[in-house]
Amino acid sequence: MAELFFHHDAITYLFDTNLFKLYRLDGNQSVEINNPETKRNVRLNSAEISREKALKAIEGC
Repeated sequence: MAELFFHHDAITYLFDTNLFKLYRLDGNQSVEINNPETKRNVRLNSAEISREKALKAIEGC
């Protein structure tokens, strides 16, 4: 799986480039995002971040 991590509105997201699916990361869980408006907002208004930053944001460090 190729992964891209994004941060938007204090939420960390993972985009799976193989499946073309967006997930919200929350602790050790991931929730698939199916809402087209949310997908669009994340795509247009978020910044790509590194895997390390994403993991730190999830852990709350």
